[in-house]
Amino acid sequence: MRLVKTFIRARRVRRTRRWILSLGKAQLLALIVAEDTGLDKQDCDGLVQLAFESYPHGHKDAIVSRIAEHLNSTK
Repeated sequence: MRLVKTFIRARRVRRTRRWILSLGKAQLLALIVAEDTGLDKQDCDGLVQLAFESYPHGHKDAIVSRIAEHLNSTK
C-alpha cells in the first residue's frame, strides 16, 4: 500500500512540475498571492526567480521541484 501511495505522490509531483513550467510570468507571480498554497517565503522567492528568469545557472529544476513538492503537500 505504501508503494502505491509513493507512486501516486511522485506522479502528482511530476504533473505539478510540468504545470509550473507551463505557466507564464503573470501566472507564476499570481501564485504568490493565492490562498492556501502552502508556499513559504523561499518558495515565493523561487516563483519570482522563475518569472523573471533570474535564478542561478542550473537551479531551475531545484526551484520547480521544491515548489511542486510544497504545492502537493497541502493536498
